[in-house]
Amino acid sequence: MRTLMLMPLALGVALLGRGALHAQEVEGGYEPYEHLKAMEWLVGEWTREFEDGEGGARTTVMSWEWLHDKKFLGAKWRFYNGDELAFAADDTYYWDPTEGVIRYQRFNSLGGWFSGTVEPGDGVVRLDQRGVGPRGEEAAFGFVFTRLGEDVTGYQFVGDGEPRPDPPIEYRRK
Repeated sequence: MRTLMLMPLALGVALLGRGALHAQEVEGGYEPYEHLKAMEWLVGEWTREFEDGEGGARTTVMSWEWLHDKKFLGAKWRFYNGDELAFAADDTYYWDPTEGVIRYQRFNSLGGWFSGTVEPGDGVVRLDQRGVGPRGEEAAFGFVFTRLGEDVTGYQFVGDGEPRPDPPIEYRRK
């Protein structure tokens, strides 16, 4: 049994020794934080509390944090109906030096997943994504985070390449 468990490790070492697996040096080095730091203002916990159309209390919490010595940025989304967790999603943002873009992956509690690119600017972060919804349907959309103040950020969906005309949904830093 122990021999079977060590076989994948031995195979990996053998492949590395023969040059089957190789890494390509990235020009200028690999400094992901330098590319992700324009999103640093999002780090922290943000909440939105509101009532649904039937008078029920709803809360959305998004928590942003640095991961692995600021090589990645993570975001956790939690949607509550009263005290009950109704939906969750987890994002990871990362610098892709091979393409020269920031990318992200999102996985949610309904089985959906999305991936896309990120364009940070001065107090603005734009995301475009494609993926699969919880029923296996293909979906593509985007959204924009806008810094509205030290402790307020706006969130807007993007349609046809531009933010929708309705006012941004406001989240407040906790």
